Amino acid sequence: MAEAENYVQSVVNNLYSALLSEVYPQLVEAFYRAEPDAGPDEIQQAALTLLYRLLFLMCAEDRRLLPVGDANYDRVSLRSLRRPMAPPK
Repeated sequence: MAEAENYVQSVVNNLYSALLSEVYPQLVEAFYRAEPDAGPDEIQQAALTLLYRLLFLMCAEDRRLLPVGDANYDRVSLRSLRRPMAPPK
């Protein structure tokens, strides 16, 4: 049980590290390029808002809290967008 808990914690730490070192800076840069006149606080707030909304949607879809089996929802779901981006197995 302790080994499984350690594994989960290591996955969480790796994801958190990747978010902070790779994803978040890319979002900030994209927002800055889209709105170069925006202030740093506005850009930071927009990037964090988008990041948290995406994380919320991914978690909700993975836990099937959203109608992921419905064809109408599947057309606009993040799952359907992630499929083409997933690395080949």
